[in-house]
Amino acid sequence: MLDGMSAQRTGSKGTWIVMAMIGLGLLGGLISTWYWSTKVQVIDDPAEGAGSVPFDRQRAEAELRETQDHYATLRESGGIDAALAELTRLVEKYPRYAAARSQLALVLSDSGRLEEAYAQLERCLDLDGQQPNVHMLAGTIATNLNDLAGAAHHYSQAIGLEPSSGQYRVFLAQVQIKQNAFELARMTLLEALRIDSSQHEAYACLSDLYARRNMLDLALLQNQKAIEHVPITEQHKQIGYLRRKAALLRRMNRPEESLQTLRGLFPKYRDQIPVIEEMAMSWHLLGQPENGARLYEQQLILNPTQWQLAAGAATWWLKAGEMKNAERHVATVKRIDPWAPVIPELEKKLRRLKGQVVSDK
Repeated sequence: MLDGMSAQRTGSKGTWIVMAMIGLGLLGGLISTWYWSTKVQVIDDPAEGAGSVPFDRQRAEAELRETQDHYATLRESGGIDAALAELTRLVEKYPRYAAARSQLALVLSDSGRLEEAYAQLERCLDLDGQQPNVHMLAGTIATNLNDLAGAAHHYSQAIGLEPSSGQYRVFLAQVQIKQNAFELARMTLLEALRIDSSQHEAYACLSDLYARRNMLDLALLQNQKAIEHVPITEQHKQIGYLRRKAALLRRMNRPEESLQTLRGLFPKYRDQIPVIEEMAMSWHLLGQPENGARLYEQQLILNPTQWQLAAGAATWWLKAGEMKNAERHVATVKRIDPWAPVIPELEKKLRRLKGQVVSDK
């Protein structure tokens, strides 16, 4: 078994890009799920009393529902600040009403104010600790704040309150992986799959775990299971898993299969710059970096105002040692956007290539 440091060094940037995307999407997806679940049901709040205002549960519930409905409208129009003001007033009116605080936390997290959202969730759980969904949201926000111990605590609490949930275990395992508790994470994921063997996220997480330990055959196998278990209603999630598969194949020195996997994506995904770059990497491993440059050129014809495509073409022509083609695309970048941040680095590489050509002569 490889030690943690050597295993991490073997991981390429491409291998982990999909996990980064998944991680970034977790909070938004959870927030959306949370909103619609709380919209149709009121969380039971055993804490009686609401500060200086006499607590009328039915009235408080009605006000919260009205605020939730208003938030749905405001969110569509970008008026989150107005929703925050409404919910803040509601919390001030009913400071011991846990459901109002959880909704305020939701909107705070939606607006990127994660520390404030986390504080509201902790207060909400002080009022009523028997809320697995609130622990779930608190754990996700703690993860985004890099408070791994806090995240693990909240996910563990959610599991204790709802032992039949496999999803909570997947989130806990992701934190355990970040804590380098690999064997513990593996056991957590296997337990999640024992509860529900259709969880594609659990297979994906196992794939990540094995890849970090440089057990690439197992990583590829678990990733394939993730691909196969994505339901028809979530087919878009397969894209991330397919890109992960391609990255694993590159790590395994199987660039032809990596390229074939990426070519199988629908054009709207295959033509995105990150995927073009991954295809170019596969061509590079095959000793043909010029084909990566041509991929960028093909997209540049269709999108002539995107300097990133010209920059990609220039980069891969430089790797191929084709100075004239690289110069042409650097000039294109300058024409599209003279202030493009990539220009100094491209010019530096171009000067280095010119020096090599002169030296060779």
